[in-house]
Formats: sequence, structure tokens, C-alpha cells
Amino acid sequence: MPGWPDAPLTVRLRRLWPLVLPLVGCVALVAWTGLVREPARRETRAAHAELLALEQETEELRQTLSDQTAAELAAQAAAAQALLMDSPTALQDRLKAYAVQAREAGWEATFQIYGLAEDDAAAGEGARFVFVPARVRLEPRTDSADRFATLVATLGRLASLPGRIEITRVTVRADRPGVPVVEVNLRAACRPAHEKAAE
Repeated sequence: MPGWPDAPLTVRLRRLWPLVLPLVGCVALVAWTGLVREPARRETRAAHAELLALEQETEELRQTLSDQTAAELAAQAAAAQALLMDSPTALQDRLKAYAVQAREAGWEATFQIYGLAEDDAAAGEGARFVFVPARVRLEPRTDSADRFATLVATLGRLASLPGRIEITRVTVRADRPGVPVVEVNLRAACRPAHEKAAE
């Protein structure tokens, strides 16, 4: 110790405290960072790995797609959603209206909709729409004049019903001579129940 070569040990230690305390603090901080903070940060990153990957993918898509392309895709998605029927009941109402038009054209139309109860059960939780199948049976009325022409027009009305309706099969049978029977299988895209509930 300068100026006091034989100073007592307690005095020497007291003079060292200003140097020892910061050193101990630094060692403790490094130990806490390595043993406590970093493991906690690693666990947090691991727990949010999916969100981080999604954020990175979103950022990559944002850099890849222009604003105009994104707007066009959003408009197309909105237009596709607008074609979805709210429920299978909407399909039933449209087929009832179609049956009236078919009768005016000289055809008796009967229909059957399948899967009214299980349409949502068949779709996963993430499904944006479900297909509801149906069958329409057309039989000519006795007072039908030009059956072929009216049949083409009647099938055209069925294909142009509002909403996303896809005709999957058309079968024409002639069990009785001159009396064709037409069966049309179709499916309509409807919103699932969980999406309607979310809205």
C-alpha cells in the first residue's frame, strides 16, 4: 500500500472494495445472462417459431407481389366469396324457383338435395366452403310442344342459376318412346357453418 507498507489487512481490503465490487457485478451479470436470460430467450423463440416463420413468409410475399397484384388477388378472392351460398337452404330456394321456370317451359322439375346435415361435418375446420350435391329430374309435360328446344333452354337456365353451381353429370333416358327423362347431378358451393358463425 503506497505510503503505508505495513498497513493492516482490513485496511488493504477496504481499499480494494472499489475495484472488486464492479468486477463481481460484471461476473454476476455475465452469469445471469448465460444461465437465465439466454435460455429464456431461446425458449421464447422456439415457442414462437411458427409465428416468426409466418412473418418471414409474409414479408417475402410482400416483397415478391406488387401492390397492384395483391389488389387484383384480393378482388378475385372477394368475387369468389360472393358466389358462395350462405347455406344449403339457399340452394333449395333457388331450385324451387327453377322448378317454376321449368314448368313454364313445359317440364316438370323435381329435385333432391343431399347432405343438408352433414355438409359441415365433412369439411375441416379450416375449410372456406363446402360442396352440397343435388339431383334434378326433368320430365316433359303432356302439353310440351318442342321438347328438344325447351330442354336446351331449361338446362341453360339451370346452368345460369346465381351462385357457384357446377353440373357434374347429365343423363338422358328414354324408357318410353318419345318421352325423355333428364337427370342432372350438380353441386353448389356453400359457406360452412363455422365461417358463418365467425362472421
